[in-house]
Amino acid sequence: MLLTRPRDKNDELAEFLSRQRIETLGRPMLEIVSVTSLTQQQQLVNLSRYDIVIVISANAIKFLENKVKVWPNNIDYYAIGAATAQQMLALGLLVKSPNQPITESLLELSSLQRLSARRILILRGVGGRELLFEQLTGRGAIVEHCEIYQRQPVNYEPLKELTSWKKAKIKTIVVTSGEILKNLLGLITKSSSSWLFDCNLVVPSQRVADLALEMGFMRCFVATGADNNAILQTLLNIQSRVNE
Repeated sequence: MLLTRPRDKNDELAEFLSRQRIETLGRPMLEIVSVTSLTQQQQLVNLSRYDIVIVISANAIKFLENKVKVWPNNIDYYAIGAATAQQMLALGLLVKSPNQPITESLLELSSLQRLSARRILILRGVGGRELLFEQLTGRGAIVEHCEIYQRQPVNYEPLKELTSWKKAKIKTIVVTSGEILKNLLGLITKSSSSWLFDCNLVVPSQRVADLALEMGFMRCFVATGADNNAILQTLLNIQSRVNE
C-alpha cells in the first residue's frame, strides 16, 4: 500500500497501520513549510479584534505554536476535522467542528448562518479552495485569510519510483487531497498510467473522488475523513470485498 501524505502524517499513519499488520510504502507527495508575512504578523497580534476564528487544518495550529502567545477567550473558534479540533482543545480553546471534516459540513452549522458584520479570520495554508470565504462573505461576514504554511511538491525520479511501486506490488494508494493527487499523477507517464489507474484509491471526500474519476482512476473508496481510523476502516472494507 502506498501512502502519499506529508512526511509527519505519513509516518504516523504507517505506524498506526503496522499495528494492524498492514504493510505500507511511504512516498510523501507534499512537504509543509511555515510562512511568515507582515500581514500575518499583524493579524495574529490583533486576534482579539475578530469575532470568529476558523482553523482549516492541524498544520495551521502546528506552525502557530511559537507565533501566538495568548489565544483570546472572547472568540468563537471552529475547526475542520477532529485532529485540528483536538489540537485546539489541547490549547484550552472551546471549539466547534462539524461531524464530517469538510468545508461543506462546517457551512451547515447553525451558528454560521447569520453573520452580518461579524469579523472572521480563516487560518489556512497558501492557496486552497475559496468556497468558505465566498459563502461566509455572502452571509454578511467580513472575512480575512491568514496564511500560515504552504505546500511544496516533493521531487522524485518518475521511472525509479514507478519501478519500486510495481516491485512492492502496490494495489492501493492513500491520497488525502486533490493537490496530492495531482502531484502523484505528475510522476506517471501516459504509457504507465493504466497501471496507476487500476489501483484502489482511498480518498477522504467525495470531492477528491470526483477529481480522481475525472483524471482516469476507476476505483475510488471514500473514507469518512482523513484521520487514521477512517482510513483503516476503508482499507478493511476494501480487503473484505477482495476476500468475498
